Amino acid sequence: MCNPIYSTLWYLSMVMHTMYNLMLGEDEDLERRAVQRLVEQRLPDIRLVGMAATTSELLIWTHQKQAQLVLLDSHLPGMPLATTLNLLLGHYPRLKVIIMADYDEELLMESCLRFGAFAYVTRPAPPARIQQVLAMAAHVLDTLA
Repeated sequence: MCNPIYSTLWYLSMVMHTMYNLMLGEDEDLERRAVQRLVEQRLPDIRLVGMAATTSELLIWTHQKQAQLVLLDSHLPGMPLATTLNLLLGHYPRLKVIIMADYDEELLMESCLRFGAFAYVTRPAPPARIQQVLAMAAHVLDTLA
């Protein structure tokens, strides 16, 4: 006969999964709604915990909401991108920052990757690409847990 405690633990290990908190740094309402829809409909392991319209809001809310993922507009009003990235990763080295950039920002994105950004997507990015990169970042966090 199977021990009920072991059966329960096995069941919980099969159905429980880690949820990751995502902060969005985006000042365009249309982009915010698109990301929110994407996360709600296609990324069950990721919860959108906040949307910041400035870099200052992003820094504060990333801390308050205990985000493990950040999706960051390269033109978010406030501090320069490099400064924002430096502050985020300086305080939260395990944070996975994905930058949404324009096509003409390739050199900037390459330097952001050298400074610790997880990835970047060029706009206009298809929802499937954003989904893929967020899912990869969550998977990397899973392996670090």
